[in-house]
Amino acid sequence: MERNEEALEAGKHAIELLEEINSPDVLKAYRDEGSFAFEGKNYEESIKWYTKALEYLSPDDSDNNKAWDHFYISRSLLKLNRNEEALPFLQKAREMWKSEKNLRFMAYCDEELSLAYSRLGQLEFAKTHAELALDFAETSEDEVRSYWANVRYARACQLGGEYQEAFDHYYEAKTWEVNNSKFTYWPNVFQLELEMANCLEQLGHIDDANEVRRRITALSESLGQAPEMP
Repeated sequence: MERNEEALEAGKHAIELLEEINSPDVLKAYRDEGSFAFEGKNYEESIKWYTKALEYLSPDDSDNNKAWDHFYISRSLLKLNRNEEALPFLQKAREMWKSEKNLRFMAYCDEELSLAYSRLGQLEFAKTHAELALDFAETSEDEVRSYWANVRYARACQLGGEYQEAFDHYYEAKTWEVNNSKFTYWPNVFQLELEMANCLEQLGHIDDANEVRRRITALSESLGQAPEMP
């Protein structure tokens, strides 16, 4: 965190100098600063710098880069739970990538649109976008995208009372994560297991649900890390 803060301060100083001389290099500096801020969980700062990048007009810039600016702003808004504010940025990014026929980047937007709509209780939209993300993941045989699409789809199903469907998709996501060690992040695994336990309880499997909770509590305490939702 300390190194990230140092990088942010250095970046701000560099931006001031670039702005003073009206250098076009300031555009990349805005984006770098936005990225550093996001990595440091300083989401308001990240929004600030990506907004500057979005508003900076340059003949050397591209629509693809502007789409990423929209996407990265939405990502920080989602981290701040400002879900409704995130929607137009995600929709714009998706629209821009659709014009470029970029299905992969559209799927990134579908995953995050599903998350935003789930949080807003608009479950029909949440499922629709999660299904689109699943369709892309299956067609492209992209296991990472499949993981995220399964998590988003499971959440929308869970909130809508489709507990068996939710359990199955949480299970698929969790199984993939623990079987791919370079992607395994135990706090996420713990939370997926807890969501599966909630589904089991709703399906009437109370003892099984309680056993999952006991097991995950013990492992979480042993690791010293609380569960985190992917």
